[in-house]
Amino acid sequence: MNFKCYDVVEIQGKRYVVTEVISYQEFIIEKTVNYTLNDEMYNNELGTHKGAKNWTEYGLMLVDGEDKKWLTIVNGEKDYCTFSETILRSTPPKGYKLYDKGLQRVMSVKGESKARSGDKADYKEYRTIKNDKTYVFFIEDWHGGLTDQAQGERIRLSDVHRRRDQGSELGNYYILFGIFVYRRYILA
Repeated sequence: MNFKCYDVVEIQGKRYVVTEVISYQEFIIEKTVNYTLNDEMYNNELGTHKGAKNWTEYGLMLVDGEDKKWLTIVNGEKDYCTFSETILRSTPPKGYKLYDKGLQRVMSVKGESKARSGDKADYKEYRTIKNDKTYVFFIEDWHGGLTDQAQGERIRLSDVHRRRDQGSELGNYYILFGIFVYRRYILA
């Protein structure tokens, strides 16, 4: 499933507009989990391995609000994705275990984003399972000094819906200097 900037998606009953599309290449240093996760993609017990994978992160803005969320889809993964938001917490919540860590590199950027092609970060991903849901916590230490943290959950890709109707009038909005502006004011 791929989205473009300004596509409208519905997740968990809320509509978002895609404001940025960031493609990454992730170099996996080590898988550290030694227990079974309960989503279909990770049913097997995982050990240490090295490799690389690609994934895409979509920056989402709530249609009728200012909340920013992230939808992360690993290339080739057909059942699950990650839905998260940036938080200020610098350490994982109690009960989360290190799932993997590595080096990620930005391959391309579209839309309004702070990311630039070639940016690199060391990352750590933590996971926990509660009430049959897999929750995630990420720490990204960007080369250059910035650190980002995000927290969210694994959701089924089938619960992410592209919306083509313009009931929300998103077709009349543009991003101008990082802010949604109604087209009538730009053209006036």
